[in-house]
Amino acid sequence: MEVKNSRNGYLWSLIDSLGGQGINFVIGIILARILGPTEYGIIGMLSVFLAIAQTFIDGGFSNALIRKNESSENDLTTVFYYNLAISSFLYCILFFSAPYVAIFFNQKKLEGVLKVLAIILIINAFGQVQRTLFIKKINFKVQTQISIITSIFSGAIGLILAFLGYGVWSLVYMQIVKSATNTILFWFKNDWRPKGKFSKQSFDNMFSFGSKLLLSNLIATFYQNLSALIIGKYYSPIDLGNYTKANEIRNVPSRNLYAVFGRVSYPILATMQENPQKLFLYYQRLIKRVSFLSFNIMLFMSALAPNIIFVLLGHNWAQSITYLQIMSIGAMLYPLHAINLNILQVYGKSNRFLYLEIIKKITALPILIASIWMGINFLLWGMLVHSLFSYIVNSIWSGDLIGYSIKEQIQDIIPSLIFAILASGFVLLIGYFINSISLYSLLIRCFLCMITFIFLGEISKLDNYLYFKNILLTSFSTIRIKRFYN
Repeated sequence: MEVKNSRNGYLWSLIDSLGGQGINFVIGIILARILGPTEYGIIGMLSVFLAIAQTFIDGGFSNALIRKNESSENDLTTVFYYNLAISSFLYCILFFSAPYVAIFFNQKKLEGVLKVLAIILIINAFGQVQRTLFIKKINFKVQTQISIITSIFSGAIGLILAFLGYGVWSLVYMQIVKSATNTILFWFKNDWRPKGKFSKQSFDNMFSFGSKLLLSNLIATFYQNLSALIIGKYYSPIDLGNYTKANEIRNVPSRNLYAVFGRVSYPILATMQENPQKLFLYYQRLIKRVSFLSFNIMLFMSALAPNIIFVLLGHNWAQSITYLQIMSIGAMLYPLHAINLNILQVYGKSNRFLYLEIIKKITALPILIASIWMGINFLLWGMLVHSLFSYIVNSIWSGDLIGYSIKEQIQDIIPSLIFAILASGFVLLIGYFINSISLYSLLIRCFLCMITFIFLGEISKLDNYLYFKNILLTSFSTIRIKRFYN
């Protein structure tokens, strides 16, 4: 049953990424062509405040619930009321702080936007426990269905408003509709209701674990959004809009790889904490396979960045090309960061989790501060180098718990890195001979990417390549057999 659940979890998480997130991506591309960098820059300026507030609302309690083998009714009700209380409190803070945020960025329009957009914090809080229960059960099928329905409905609203000339408000209302639809569907699909009572004992028990994760996540969230804060303050909304859109495109494969492997692997790894050998073998295979996918996808994206930006967004977004190239390389290790940190949570090492975040973010501050004078490209290259440093630190601390040293992990991922460099390097070389930036040339280069990937895989016989090839062939054969008998 455990193996079946894990496979179903990965499958439905993948469908969620390709379905719901894919729909969001397409809608985002259309909106970008209608609205332009300035509108996205305005939303990007508020991202740090909303992200930090959302982290407070979660408070680490979701991970605490997932980690517990059995969650009582009082545990669930306690988290539910905590989410509602803290989200309402934070909304009030953002509402009354909105004028000062507008002054800080010297953008008067931000005041009204923040007051309205921040309502999503309260809306999301209503569905937090329901979502957590689905994750705990490794039930990603329902989450995928909800994600796809929500993406289509909210995306349609956003596009209609954008065509009607609502500008930045089309993005605001789209996010509100998305949050509301998401929460309503979670309540409809999950029969859990807050039947217990708020328990101080439950709160204290989960807070002892979750508080360290809360501090860690706050530090990580602030750092992840600090670059947008700096660009919004010291540069222009257009610069921030280009940065935001490049980051959004980069995140389609990078964050979705984490969504597929990171969020599914955590509850699965949590079930193996009493069997170290089984956990080690599962974890090692996960690192190898995720690194193979991440290295190849992100380096291919970097090589294809000019075609991607011009074809999808148009010439108004040309500044995003360099940003996307650098950010794609830097994001290769992101899924591995998340998987390594999952081990710390599985073993309840929230203290170590917190220390790691403090160390990594303190070492990142000089890069962020220097970027005020050195420029956005300096910021992106600095973040790339720091991503490598973070991976090493995460791997050392997590590997120590299960006997998987950083040396062993690097040895396991190096073959995938070499494979990806050779494949993407060939595609980059092709770009010098195919200078066109049309959709036709993009399709040709994507096709050549696939041919190069298969050719190198068949020559090298790399284990990770053969693993994914076998999955695809098996899936294709299964579909053909079902069609034959149907």
